Amino acid sequence: MSNPQPIITAVGCFTPPDVLTNFDLEKLVETNNQWILERTGIAERHIAGVG
Repeated sequence: MSNPQPIITAVGCFTPPDVLTNFDLEKLVETNNQWILERTGIAERHIAGVG
């Protein structure tokens, strides 16, 4: 009786083209780039579109 083992045959990645920066977030919520950057280390994030 054989014991089939799973194997990875391919990998891929996708980075959505739309970018939301901390400066964009400043306009949406009461915060600023420096506050976000110091606490998260994130300067911008890629946002997936609808659908």
